[in-house]
Amino acid sequence: MKRSVRAGHLARLTGLNNSTISRQVSALRRAGLLVSEPDPYDSRSHRLRPSPRGRELLALADAEMYREVERRTAGWAPRDVAMFHALLTRYNLGPDEQ
Repeated sequence: MKRSVRAGHLARLTGLNNSTISRQVSALRRAGLLVSEPDPYDSRSHRLRPSPRGRELLALADAEMYREVERRTAGWAPRDVAMFHALLTRYNLGPDEQ
């Protein structure tokens, strides 16, 4: 199985409530961007992962984000870019992973 998560984990990760995550998951599944599979360790749960098309769109969005960050930091001193990277990495980890 490819890397997958439970909807509850997405709720905690994003700070959104379960009903919001449920609506978003349903929309992404209908659009063919998300796959839901039974959790092999808990028959009451499902695990979510991007579909091949979802992974493709995520890769395109990531590439665009990196291009934009490079464009916006083009004139910065290398140490400022390194500091920005370190702080952004720390921010993205969230409080539970620091």
